[in-house]
Amino acid sequence: MLLQRARQLTSKRSLYTAAALSPRHCWGGARQFWNGAATSPPPPATSEDGKVMMPLDETRKLLYAACRGIGYSAEDAAVMQECMMWAQIRDNNQGIIKVTSGGVNPSPTAGIPIVENDSPSGARVNGNHAMSMVVLHKGVTLAKQKALSNGCAVVGTYNTSQSMGAVGFYASMLAEAGLVGIIMATSPEYVAPHGAKQPIFGTNPICCAVPTSRGLMLMDQATAAFAWFGLLEAKTAGRKIPNDIAWDKNGNQTDDPSEALQGALRTFDRGYKSSNLAMMVELIAGARAIRPARNSAGAIRRALL
Repeated sequence: MLLQRARQLTSKRSLYTAAALSPRHCWGGARQFWNGAATSPPPPATSEDGKVMMPLDETRKLLYAACRGIGYSAEDAAVMQECMMWAQIRDNNQGIIKVTSGGVNPSPTAGIPIVENDSPSGARVNGNHAMSMVVLHKGVTLAKQKALSNGCAVVGTYNTSQSMGAVGFYASMLAEAGLVGIIMATSPEYVAPHGAKQPIFGTNPICCAVPTSRGLMLMDQATAAFAWFGLLEAKTAGRKIPNDIAWDKNGNQTDDPSEALQGALRTFDRGYKSSNLAMMVELIAGARAIRPARNSAGAIRRALL
């Protein structure tokens, strides 16, 4: 019932860097910025758009109950609900689609995340196959505490399962504490480098959140031309995708999300610049997590904050 209701609504390695930011360093020159608040409610759904509108409170309860229903603790379910709601109310494809696609199913080998290599300004969190959203939340909380105490902090996470969700959610946690937050994350191989058609990179998002005197300035983007969960969302809704963002398994351009899921995404500018950026995220986030480079037989998500 919960999954059926959620489907109606939709018809990593990470690196975190948190630096203390005093009010006098806030950038006051911003004239246009996003303050992190949801946009005004969309108009009522029509038969053409294929969407079902429902109250936010009901959606929150649905997500929480779904997470509890598949085995997560009350504490972990609350973190996951908050992360997915942050994305859903911004029309970001890191929300409810994760429930309907199996993107939050717990790992049968999940353990308790532990902090390793702890120091006043840095640490590494071994997720022990725990849910990425929970591990990332723990890592960001740790980075925030260290940065507030010592001026800056770097925390890496690795060995997590499933998707971490919208990266901006975590960076916003740092900015709300008056810190500059930079996050980079890797994922399993979904993206082909420039000049290739075989997936080698992850979608490798990079995010920066800066508190200013006029609100939050947030930049959150994948280095891929499209999010992997965006493909799942398009497939679920029966929509086409832009015809220049992905290859099918034979290396041909496709606008069919099902074919793209069997092939590879392209980098966001379809050229060498975004491909280079994706490679740097791959190397920096992976290196900071102090793990060997992964291969297609055993992907390990890592994050650097």
